[in-house]
Amino acid sequence: MDNHIKYIIIFALFSFSLFAETISKAQPNIILIMADDLGYGDTGFNGNKVIQTPNLDQMANDGAILTNFHAGAPVCSPTRGSFLTGRHPHRYGVFWANIGHLPKEEITLSEILQTKGYATGHFGKWHLGTLNKEFSSKGQKRKPAENYSPPSSHGYDRSFVTESAIALWDPAKGKRAVNNPFWLDGIAQDPNDKSLAGGASRVVMDKVLPFINHAVQQQQPFFTVIW
Repeated sequence: MDNHIKYIIIFALFSFSLFAETISKAQPNIILIMADDLGYGDTGFNGNKVIQTPNLDQMANDGAILTNFHAGAPVCSPTRGSFLTGRHPHRYGVFWANIGHLPKEEITLSEILQTKGYATGHFGKWHLGTLNKEFSSKGQKRKPAENYSPPSSHGYDRSFVTESAIALWDPAKGKRAVNNPFWLDGIAQDPNDKSLAGGASRVVMDKVLPFINHAVQQQQPFFTVIW
């Protein structure tokens, strides 16, 4: 990203915040990053001497560390829903991981930002509903038709997501990928696509960066969720 571009990077350890009030005439770019299963003590900036997190340490050094900042729930899916809506999970019906879905009538941060002219994109894990009405990564017990709730229903222009957890290496292959493909703007990707091979972080970021670069070229503010 060009150095002259204004941006905000928010790094979350299963935490929630709402940033609508930060939108000013300058319309800063916003990037929300959530690290799955990353504990408070797993980063260098919080004192870990074994696990190396130089990029996160730099982000913490250049920004602010919120030391009294709490998750909306003790598990994945309801925390994610609270992150995007600012609401308690019991208000929108996602009580646990892989239960329920984010209702279409909920107002999300991405929907708010769309009304302000932002390009919006969601990349990585979704985990707030199924991405296909006929099948789910969790099987028919997940009720894929009933719980169909893709990012496009919640204010995202672009998305590159999986329904649930993926493998950290070669994420399109193996047991974790059964019925859990990457979906690019609602289209399931071929697991043999070479761009899906290797580290999952790179696979996801290879879709994030073109989205950001396109918004910059169009001189459009962007909101990017990376989970």
